[in-house]
Amino acid sequence: MRSLLKYDLLCYGSMTCVAAGTVLNIVFLQALQSDGPSRLVLIPVATGLAAPLLIVAQRLLGRARDKRYLEALGAGAILYLVGSSFLSFSLPSFLQSEVGL
Repeated sequence: MRSLLKYDLLCYGSMTCVAAGTVLNIVFLQALQSDGPSRLVLIPVATGLAAPLLIVAQRLLGRARDKRYLEALGAGAILYLVGSSFLSFSLPSFLQSEVGL
């Protein structure tokens, strides 16, 4: 029962991190509204997907446990949120470079 609660909390926390990261990415893209550095949004997405996909690859090779996937999903969600936060907080510097100041 205790481990089930732990993994439920891990999944809910992961979903919350991904939702917050998505909102930050949307704000970043709306503020830029151009083709310039908007492709930078793909960096946090790729980073967030790397951890779970690595575990899937290890599992296909037969070297990972089932429970590792949920932990990797949580780590990927946190990486996604951190990357999205970094992009959103560095937005003023992107806007200045776009204007040419």
